[in-house]
Amino acid sequence: MQQVDDQQLRTDIGVVNYYDPLRSVVMCLGHTALDAALLARRQAAEDVLRRKVATNRFEPYDLGRVREQQMGVAEMLAAHGVNVLWAEPIEGCTVQQYTRDIGFVIGDHFYAARSQREERQRETMGLRPILAGDPRVVYLEAGRIEGGDVIPEERFILVGLGEETSTLGVESLRWALEQRGESRPIKLLEFTGEGVIHADTKITVIAPGIAIIDPTAFTAATLSFIREHYDTIEATPDEVLDVQVNTLVLGPDRLAMSATAHRLAEAVSTKGIEPVLIDVDEITKLPGSLRCITLPLHRERLNAR
Repeated sequence: MQQVDDQQLRTDIGVVNYYDPLRSVVMCLGHTALDAALLARRQAAEDVLRRKVATNRFEPYDLGRVREQQMGVAEMLAAHGVNVLWAEPIEGCTVQQYTRDIGFVIGDHFYAARSQREERQRETMGLRPILAGDPRVVYLEAGRIEGGDVIPEERFILVGLGEETSTLGVESLRWALEQRGESRPIKLLEFTGEGVIHADTKITVIAPGIAIIDPTAFTAATLSFIREHYDTIEATPDEVLDVQVNTLVLGPDRLAMSATAHRLAEAVSTKGIEPVLIDVDEITKLPGSLRCITLPLHRERLNAR
């Protein structure tokens, strides 16, 4: 077994929910351009990508500007007391900047994602400087599941059944959680149509009992469940297309949001939450935003609610 060095032993891992104060995240600077020609070739070859392109905005992006905006996000996080850990760039991984997909923390364990694309599977190697040999890393046994579909909550763990997560992946996660004494049930989020990249582009829980949602995305049963358990702020179709639902909670009273999300920021303010606006317009030219480019490793536990 690979020995865990001092740095790895100092890496704090712990997430109960996604609105406790954020203390550390993993990011990765964009390093491989995804141009229009490559996107077109992939779309022609991959049914999943074809469905995503049909229902989301995909545009060629300026890699240099993406990196500049990522550094701006990292500086904002540091100003709010968040430690940014940098993943190792893996050659040929064109969307590695969206680190939240490659794993997720529930409790005090890190669960490695099971991606369906080989390129995304290789992204987990970028975590070697941070988690290599760490005994708290869990590898699921079957199915597909990515971090953008998993939302830990106080009462349950929400898991979206979008394009990147399968029922077998959910069952694999359920079994792994039970083996580690996790008592919270998994609640499935089901969508009305295809092309949903990840659940966190359709819902983010921004504080206890408060969520920003795309009300058109969910089946009637799922939407009823969400409205029963959350005070919802509902995004318009244009706001959803601009990935404004995809926000990052800095703490129970602070929410990082795209600088374009003017109306949603006003709505968030009425809930007693301070919007922290930042430019991510180049990052969102592929359908990902602040939550997508950050992989939370540690949130400071507040008193149990």
